[in-house]
Amino acid sequence: MGEKLKGKAGEALRMGILGGTFDPVHRAHLAIARAARAELKLDKVVFIPTAQSPIKSAAPVANAAQRLAMLRLALAEEPDFSVDTYEMDQGGVSYSIATVELFKGRFPSAELFWILGADQFEQLGRWREIERLAEKVTFSVSGRHGASLAAPEIRGLNYVEIDTPLMDISSSEIRRAYARGMTPTEWLPPGLDAFILQEGLYKPCV
Repeated sequence: MGEKLKGKAGEALRMGILGGTFDPVHRAHLAIARAARAELKLDKVVFIPTAQSPIKSAAPVANAAQRLAMLRLALAEEPDFSVDTYEMDQGGVSYSIATVELFKGRFPSAELFWILGADQFEQLGRWREIERLAEKVTFSVSGRHGASLAAPEIRGLNYVEIDTPLMDISSSEIRRAYARGMTPTEWLPPGLDAFILQEGLYKPCV
């Protein structure tokens, strides 16, 4: 697997990090990454697929190679977006603090922005070593127009709210749609529906 983003000594970047299971990646993931890139003037956005989320009890349906292939398809026309497989390569439960410390080591001069949705932002108190993580990144929170953002009480927390269009899409709903025999192509980046059907993903259990 082994896709590693490497930095140059003294390279001062504004870098966004978007972690997730991406089972599958969908248009809303790309929308919040694009919005963060534009509003925060990010040099690059790195998608980091997890091996296993510490908050989600269920393992991903698609395997690591399939999720990585879907990300590659989705990002093929996005030159400022890339994939890093650090968490997948490590295996087991993925913790954001370990990933951020790795990136701080690779890019010591970079300013890091952790990109996430408002629902995840409200759950930050459950993240491992969240106060130490909050010292190292600014959170880029994808809010919804007209909706107030409930910021958790975390010492040292810095965040920026990014206004994004309302996109009621989730990976779990996409999986349920396929399980019902639907093909939700409007929720997916180009090429993903064909890949999902080819791989036989998200079919109902029989």
